[in-house]
Amino acid sequence: MTELSDVFTHYMKRYPLLKARVPGERLGTWILLDPRIKHRGPARSRLAVSPVPLPLLVLARPPPHTLFVEFCTNAIDNRVEVLLRNDVEEANLVYDLVQSGRLLVENKDVLPLPFRGQFLFKLPQDLRPVDLQIARIDTGAEERLKGGPELMLYVAPPKGKEGILGLLMEAMRDVPPASAEEFERDTLDEYAKVRNLTHAQRIIYATRAGQGARSALMQQPNPLLLLYLLKNPLITLPEVIQIAKLPSIDALVADYIARLVRSNPQWGINEELRFSLATNAKTPGGTALSLLKTLNSRNLRQICKQGDVRGTLKQAAMRILTERRD
Repeated sequence: MTELSDVFTHYMKRYPLLKARVPGERLGTWILLDPRIKHRGPARSRLAVSPVPLPLLVLARPPPHTLFVEFCTNAIDNRVEVLLRNDVEEANLVYDLVQSGRLLVENKDVLPLPFRGQFLFKLPQDLRPVDLQIARIDTGAEERLKGGPELMLYVAPPKGKEGILGLLMEAMRDVPPASAEEFERDTLDEYAKVRNLTHAQRIIYATRAGQGARSALMQQPNPLLLLYLLKNPLITLPEVIQIAKLPSIDALVADYIARLVRSNPQWGINEELRFSLATNAKTPGGTALSLLKTLNSRNLRQICKQGDVRGTLKQAAMRILTERRD
């Protein structure tokens, strides 16, 4: 009986596997694609790649860094629209564009995240870069419940450059997937591996790192790095608690942890996580006050006694305790 791996190896030699950006709905499987065949989808003249007409090979789930980014052109509004499942895919896409030299930035070690604003973009066919205006849209909760994308990027060239929309979409879609291969090298020491990475590489690595590497990355006092470490699907509750206690977080990280508390019931009932986040000096006042109401009386009394807690937080804790006595 032929092993499935042998069949896969045979078709891998015959058909290249589209590793980076796989348009389509099958988000949980590997699909062999033939990039020579193109298919015009029903919505907004969307260009996608059609599956190869051969027996479907389902090889479990793809690795976490596999991107399922969808690109389409909108000729009416003169823009390329990029649909992303989450901001981890956004970070990987930006990293790939920067490392390929197509997205021109002053420092390749500093990723422009969130990805919005005005940028210079190098098309493979042109010598001179093109000015792009990029808007970043967070989709609503209703769209996410339907299985839609969490993020949309609107990439608009200058007026009078409508003819480059197709070239622009292809240049973004076909960028070499640097983020999918750079972090596969094994090393004996995760701490040494993290030390050898650039800042941009650490951000990408944070979204897929194992437990040892996450411990090493957690010691880096960089709020953006900690934010993308929280987006790692493998991160555990003790690690989130540890990050919530760090003085190196900022308001953006604190608000993201608060979102995790609200969206994850198992994490939301953890008293230590809510207490750590509420008492962190970097947590915005409104977020901290909302968390106070969920703490038990013992922790509220502890907040009243702590010397490093903001005065407004102590007053709010005392008020809640008084209301509970009444």
